[in-house]
This record gives sequence, structure tokens and C-alpha cells, in this order.
Amino acid sequence: MLLSLVACSASRALPVAPASPGPDLTFIVRVAGQLPVQELTGVRVTGIARDGRRLDLGKTFAGKLTVRKGELRSNDVQLVLFCHPSFHCSAYDIAAERAEGGPSLFDFDEWDVELAPIVIY
Repeated sequence: MLLSLVACSASRALPVAPASPGPDLTFIVRVAGQLPVQELTGVRVTGIARDGRRLDLGKTFAGKLTVRKGELRSNDVQLVLFCHPSFHCSAYDIAAERAEGGPSLFDFDEWDVELAPIVIY
């Protein structure tokens, strides 16, 4: 369990574009701290609805996956997970952002996500 907590703290999700009312949201998934920038193919993106249902949003190709914001809203998605077998998963808590009154995932057309590689010593 401790490893899971450490892994979560190593991942970052940062907005990359100014607020925009567009109907789509593009997730851009990269390797954390990697220069030159390396975008990740094959990252599974999953939405978790308020009632616990899992919604498979797709997999990234060349680091990108575009989803309809309306699909996230209509399914009442509260949490978005980004997972790849060779990297620590990252999560974005939409519900927490709403509760804190900060900017929401829905306010952006692009969202950067960085995943930390799993390192075994």
C-alpha cells in the first residue's frame, strides 16, 4: 500500500491551455521529467462514474486521446485514471476540483498528464 501512495505522488497532471468552452478534451500523456519530451502510446484512460461504473475512454496513440466532454458529463464521471503497464498510474479527481471551486477539467481543451516510470532496483 505504501508503494501505491508513493507512486501517486510521483505523477502530475497539469493544465496546458487557457480555459476554453470547446466540446472536446484532448489528454496529452508524457513521461514525467523526460527531455526531450516523450509522448506515451497505449495509456489506458478510464473514467469512474459517481455510482462506481467504469467507462473505458480509450487508449492514447502518439500520446494523445480526445474525448467528448459531454460523454464525461452525461456519465457523471468523477475520477479519470491514466494507466500503462510500465508506468505508475495517475488519477485526476474532477469531483474534488468542483468542491474546491478551482478550475475544472471541463474548462480546458487540452490536459497534460505525466506518468512516472516504474523503476525496480
